[in-house]
Amino acid sequence: MSVSKNLRFLKEENKYTYRDISLQTNINLGTLNRIMHVDQNNLTLGTLRKLSNLFNVSLDDLVYKDLSKEITESST
Repeated sequence: MSVSKNLRFLKEENKYTYRDISLQTNINLGTLNRIMHVDQNNLTLGTLRKLSNLFNVSLDDLVYKDLSKEITESST
Protein backbone atom coordinates (compact mmCIF):
# COMPACT_ATOMS: atom_id res chain seq x y z
CA MET A 1 0.00 0.00 0.00
CA SER A 2 1.11 3.50 -0.70
CA VAL A 3 1.22 6.15 2.00
CA SER A 4 0.65 8.80 -0.64
CA LYS A 5 -2.53 7.08 -1.85
CA ASN A 6 -3.89 6.97 1.69
CA LEU A 7 -2.94 10.60 2.33
CA ARG A 8 -4.58 11.68 -0.90
CA PHE A 9 -7.76 9.85 0.11
CA LEU A 10 -7.75 11.23 3.67
CA LYS A 11 -7.06 14.75 2.40
CA GLU A 12 -10.08 14.61 0.11
CA GLU A 13 -12.28 12.84 2.67
CA ASN A 14 -11.60 15.60 5.21
CA LYS A 15 -11.68 18.41 2.64
CA TYR A 16 -8.17 19.57 3.60
CA THR A 17 -5.70 21.39 1.45
CA TYR A 18 -2.00 20.62 1.65
CA ARG A 19 -1.64 23.93 3.47
CA ASP A 20 -4.23 22.83 6.06
CA ILE A 21 -2.27 19.62 6.65
CA SER A 22 0.98 21.55 6.89
CA LEU A 23 -0.39 24.03 9.41
CA GLN A 24 -2.02 21.38 11.59
CA THR A 25 0.95 19.00 11.63
CA ASN A 26 3.87 21.43 11.34
CA ILE A 27 5.14 19.44 8.35
CA ASN A 28 6.42 21.83 5.71
CA LEU A 29 4.81 21.92 2.29
CA GLY A 30 7.98 20.72 0.56
CA THR A 31 8.02 17.59 2.68
CA LEU A 32 4.34 16.93 1.98
CA ASN A 33 4.99 17.38 -1.73
CA ARG A 34 7.84 14.84 -1.64
CA ILE A 35 5.64 12.37 0.25
CA MET A 36 2.82 12.76 -2.23
CA HIS A 37 4.75 12.83 -5.47
CA VAL A 38 8.37 11.80 -5.20
CA ASP A 39 9.92 10.09 -2.22
CA GLN A 40 8.24 7.93 0.37
CA ASN A 41 11.38 6.00 1.27
CA ASN A 42 12.72 8.61 3.66
CA LEU A 43 9.60 9.14 5.75
CA THR A 44 10.37 9.49 9.43
CA LEU A 45 8.35 7.95 12.19
CA GLY A 46 7.70 11.44 13.52
CA THR A 47 6.17 12.56 10.23
CA LEU A 48 4.03 9.44 9.98
CA ARG A 49 2.89 9.88 13.56
CA LYS A 50 1.85 13.50 12.95
CA LEU A 51 -0.17 12.45 9.90
CA SER A 52 -1.81 9.49 11.62
CA ASN A 53 -2.76 11.71 14.58
CA LEU A 54 -4.25 14.37 12.32
CA PHE A 55 -6.43 11.86 10.50
CA ASN A 56 -7.08 9.69 13.57
CA VAL A 57 -5.80 6.48 11.98
CA SER A 58 -3.18 4.06 13.25
CA LEU A 59 0.32 4.07 11.83
CA ASP A 60 -0.22 0.52 10.55
CA ASP A 61 -3.41 1.54 8.76
CA LEU A 62 -1.77 4.60 7.23
CA VAL A 63 1.15 2.58 5.89
CA TYR A 64 -0.26 -0.87 5.11
CA LYS A 65 -4.00 -0.67 4.41
CA ASP A 66 -6.01 0.76 1.58
CA LEU A 67 -8.01 3.23 3.65
CA SER A 68 -10.32 4.10 0.77
CA LYS A 69 -11.65 0.56 0.91
CA GLU A 70 -11.62 0.32 4.71
CA ILE A 71 -13.59 3.52 5.26
CA THR A 72 -15.99 2.94 2.38
CA GLU A 73 -16.77 -0.58 3.58
CA SER A 74 -17.31 0.48 7.19
CA SER A 75 -19.74 3.24 6.22
CA THR A 76 -22.06 0.90 4.30
